[in-house]
Amino acid sequence: ATIGSGVIVDRMIEAMRLDGRYNLYCVYSRTKKRAKEFAEKHGIQKYYTDMEEMLNDENVDIVYVASPNSLHYSQSKMALEHKKHVINEKPFTPTLKECNELFEIAEKKGVYIFEAITNVHLPNYKIIKENLSNCGDIK
Repeated sequence: ATIGSGVIVDRMIEAMRLDGRYNLYCVYSRTKKRAKEFAEKHGIQKYYTDMEEMLNDENVDIVYVASPNSLHYSQSKMALEHKKHVINEKPFTPTLKECNELFEIAEKKGVYIFEAITNVHLPNYKIIKENLSNCGDIK
């Protein structure tokens, strides 16, 4: 499931389809008009405007949170409490306390949460690229 309907979600959907291992089942948006339009645009079978209803859907196992930044914490927390894995778009949370709380809930509920961030321009990627041939047989 996705929460949000902005350009970043379009890109995530494209990446999921290119990968081929994911079935995007539903989208959530605050208004019925936007949720329906977004679902139709991407050929998604279901849309929601009620977060609780979406999170209670047994067909949802992973939630991509790409809503306005101020909602990342509360929506991620809600998804975790419903035992859903969470991909939380950046910025993850506004405070370290909230970040730690999300990880604690995930651990308690037996699910994963991680930040959706692409940082291919950071120095660590250059170091990895330069040393990849020294890593041996990568599985």
